[in-house]
Amino acid sequence: MVAVIRSDITPLLALWAAIIIVNVLTRRREKKPAAPARTGWLGYWLLAVLGGTYLAGFTALALDTRAYALVPVFGLLGLALVLPWPLSRHAFVRLGWARTACRLTRLAHWTWHAQRREGGVVAGCLALRAGGALRPVDAARLDWLETRLAIGPTSGVTPLALALIADLRGRRDEARRLLALCGWFDPRIVPPIARRMAREWLAADAAARGAWEEVAKHGGRFLTGAARRLLGAPAPSERRLRLLWLLSARRRHTRPLLERALAAAPAAADPAAAPAAADPLARAVALTVALRRAPDARLLLAAGDAWTAALSDASVEDGLRARAQALGAVDAARAPRGLREAAVAMLAAAAEDVDLRAADGEPAAVLASALQCAAEARLAALELLARAPADRAARDAPLAAVDELREWAALLAEYDRAARLGRHVEQLAFEQVHAAICNLAVSLFNGWGEKRLANAMFRWLQDRARALGLAHLDALYTGNVACGL
Repeated sequence: MVAVIRSDITPLLALWAAIIIVNVLTRRREKKPAAPARTGWLGYWLLAVLGGTYLAGFTALALDTRAYALVPVFGLLGLALVLPWPLSRHAFVRLGWARTACRLTRLAHWTWHAQRREGGVVAGCLALRAGGALRPVDAARLDWLETRLAIGPTSGVTPLALALIADLRGRRDEARRLLALCGWFDPRIVPPIARRMAREWLAADAAARGAWEEVAKHGGRFLTGAARRLLGAPAPSERRLRLLWLLSARRRHTRPLLERALAAAPAAADPAAAPAAADPLARAVALTVALRRAPDARLLLAAGDAWTAALSDASVEDGLRARAQALGAVDAARAPRGLREAAVAMLAAAAEDVDLRAADGEPAAVLASALQCAAEARLAALELLARAPADRAARDAPLAAVDELREWAALLAEYDRAARLGRHVEQLAFEQVHAAICNLAVSLFNGWGEKRLANAMFRWLQDRARALGLAHLDALYTGNVACGL
C-alpha cells in the first residue's frame, strides 16, 4: 500500500501546488479595485472536483488494501478540498478550533468569494463563541483574528467580522453599529452568507432587547411574523405562524417566542387613543406612561398635544398653585413652570426611542420645545464627531482601515440619533457631516487604497441626498459611486 501511494503521490502534490498557485494569484487580483467578486471560481471548482475524485480513488485503494487507518485521513482531506465551509462550520467551529476554522475557510471560495480572509475571521469568531456565553473567550486567539483583518483593504465582510469581534469583547453597541454598515457596501463584494449572518445577528439582538420593530425589519419570516403579532400589527394567523416556526431553524430555541406570540392579545388600533381621562393633566400623564412602555411616534405627538393642552388650562394651573401652597412651597407661583420643564425633559427623553421622520402632523408647543432641546444636544455631539474625519482628510493622516470603519460607524450612529427627531433636523445633520465624509472618502479612494470603503461612503451620501431632495448633491455622489471599486 505504501509503495503504491509513493508511486502515485506526485499527481496529488501537483494538484495541491496548483491550488496554492491559484490561491496566490487570486489574492493578488483581489488587491486590484476592479477585481470581480468571484475571481478564479472556475479554477477552484475544477481543482475541487478533480482533487475530490483523486482522494476518493486513494480512499478506495486504502479500503481495497485494508489500510483502514488511512481512510479517515483521505476522507478528511477530500472534505476539506470539496466542502471546506461545511466542514469548517459544522466541525471545527463546534469544536471551538478558531485557528483551524479560520485557515480552512480560506479554501471556501464558492461561499465567501473573494472575501475569504474576512470569512475566515468570521469562522474563527463563531468558533470562539461555540461554548456559549458562559465560556470565557480566549483573548489571545481573538487578538490573532483581529490582526488578520489588518492584512489587506476592507471589503463587504469586514464590518461583519469586526462586529463579531466587538460582540466577543462585550461591546454590543459597537457591533450593532458596524453591522448597520453592511448594507452600504456594493452587493458584489458582500456574499449572501454575510448578509444573512448580519440580519440574523441584528434580529437576535433586537429580540433580546425587546425591540420588536427591529426584529420585524431584520428577521426571517417566522421572526417577522412573531414580532408583528407582539406589536399588534397585521400578522400571520396562528396556523400560519406555527407553520413558519416548523420551517424555521433552531425550533427548540424559538419555541418560547412562538408561545408568547400566540398568546399575545391584539393591541389597540390607535395607541394614542388608548389612555383616556377626563382631567387634561391625568390624560397627559397617562399618555407619557404609555409612551415609556411602548415608544411610538403617534403616541409621542399625542402626549405633546396633551401636555400642551394641560399646561394651557387655567384650572390645571390653579390646582398646581393650590397644591404647592398646601405643601408649603416657597414659590408656589412657579409650580406650573416647573411642571412644564419636567414635561419637556420627559418628552425629550422619550424621543430617544422614537423615529419621527415619517410621522404625520406638527408637534405641539411643549413637544416642540422638547425636540428643540434634544436636537441641539444631538447636533452638537454630531458636530464634534464630524471634525475628526475632516481633520484627517485635511492632514492626509489616515487611521488604520478597520479603525476608519469603526469611526464611520460611530458617526453614522450619531447621525441617525439626530435624524430620528424629524426631517428638518436630519437636513441640519446632513449639512454638518456630508462635506467631512465626502472629503474623507475622496482621500480614501485616491490616496489611501481603500476604494471599497470609499464607495460605501459615497453610496450612503447618495442615498441620504436623494432622500432629502438635494438634487445637486445627489448628482455629485452618483458620479462618485460610478467611479467603481
